[in-house]
Amino acid sequence: MQGYFSYFSHPETKKGYSGVAIYSKEKPKEVFYGMGIKKLDNEGRLIGVKYKNFTFINGYFPNGGQGPDRLKYKLEFYEAFLKFILKLRKNGENVIFCGDINTAHEAIDLARPKENEENTGFLPIERAWIDKVVKNKFIDIWRHLNPNKKDTYTYWDQKTRARDRNVGWRIDYFFVDGKIIPKIKDAGMLPDYFGSDHCPIYLDISYKESLCYICSMKPNRLEQLSDGIFAIVMTILVFELKIPDGANNNLELWQSLVAAAVIGSVLVLVFLYLFAVFFRNDKSIAWVKMELYELISTVIIVLFIVDILIKIYRGDPFFTSFTTLLIVLLPVSFIVFWIS
Repeated sequence: MQGYFSYFSHPETKKGYSGVAIYSKEKPKEVFYGMGIKKLDNEGRLIGVKYKNFTFINGYFPNGGQGPDRLKYKLEFYEAFLKFILKLRKNGENVIFCGDINTAHEAIDLARPKENEENTGFLPIERAWIDKVVKNKFIDIWRHLNPNKKDTYTYWDQKTRARDRNVGWRIDYFFVDGKIIPKIKDAGMLPDYFGSDHCPIYLDISYKESLCYICSMKPNRLEQLSDGIFAIVMTILVFELKIPDGANNNLELWQSLVAAAVIGSVLVLVFLYLFAVFFRNDKSIAWVKMELYELISTVIIVLFIVDILIKIYRGDPFFTSFTTLLIVLLPVSFIVFWIS
């Protein structure tokens, strides 16, 4: 396909029996085929690509029908695959895997759960494996985004014209490492696309390349930066409280410097927050909000205490400081509550 890098995995035994492919506009750093276990790789059921930010795997998991041997093979494939992706995670890779898992996880994921309790694709032992995947913090992203949505499926039996009646199964998934949930923008299926007994599914993930250093910083580095700014402002404020007696002009100069430092720091932290939400698509960085609240509330209170002390030093009335404090704190508290 023009404009795409394409990679295929074919079965070594039955031609056309299985197989998977990946088309990518961006050339991956590495392509791998299978899990390194010959008896599980010879049906061409697994292909993966590695990028800078994540590892993507496309799989066509075995069907447990056609007798006990195939069910045993399916469960063996399941267990080996989970070990394989856990090893990738241990190596520091963020794993996303998708494909036909050939099992509906919960009763909500198929139209006739009662009638299929003893059929492969909804056996307790098969569903227990998906439980184990989720327990290891690989998230079924569509169900994560749509926890209670019913009657949404990806597979319908063609022989019984089940698609016409929407008697289906949701057995095609995207699972993503829990750490990259904030990068997910959307996930869904396209049931109006025909040509197969399955419908396409999609995942919209945003990994924008950094336009500046702050964009590319890891959350812990970003947190350290905001902590550093906070520490500098607090140091200035403490120093302000210890200013020796001097001319009023000097006090006004220090007061102006403190105010400038406070306003500048608040603007920087607001900037970091906006970057986190809109450019990094990372709404989970709760500490940014906490830093904003901590900084804004603390510096306003301390600044007005300094202002009151200066007025006492001068012998000026300081009632207006309390009034101004209330006027400023009320809207600021509202804004902080709203963004939190």
